[in-house]
Amino acid sequence: SMGMQGICERLRLNIGYTTPVFIYVEDARLGIAYYILGISVLLYVVVYDFAYGNQYLELEQPVGTIRMSFRMPTDRCDPLKNTCRLVLKNTSDMPYCLSDHRPAGVKDAPQVLP
Repeated sequence: SMGMQGICERLRLNIGYTTPVFIYVEDARLGIAYYILGISVLLYVVVYDFAYGNQYLELEQPVGTIRMSFRMPTDRCDPLKNTCRLVLKNTSDMPYCLSDHRPAGVKDAPQVLP
């Protein structure tokens, strides 16, 4: 039978993992080159790409369709069935028809029907 030491050895071999090694370089020339390169890349991306070139934006024309449908005013039934009744109200019973107040910038719609 395998003892506790053998089990631990086997677990170490099968459940391993790697870690990065960090090294501190004490060379002024490499340090200056490293920071100049990093700042140059940051300035290129922020100033040129984002602020000046807008390279992160894809400019495309929107493509789509508009669908509009009208339904007869009914008492919540299918208007195509014979048993469905029309529910027509008098315009004086509809407060939005009486109001002449419109939000700023809203104009009368052009006539669609003759």
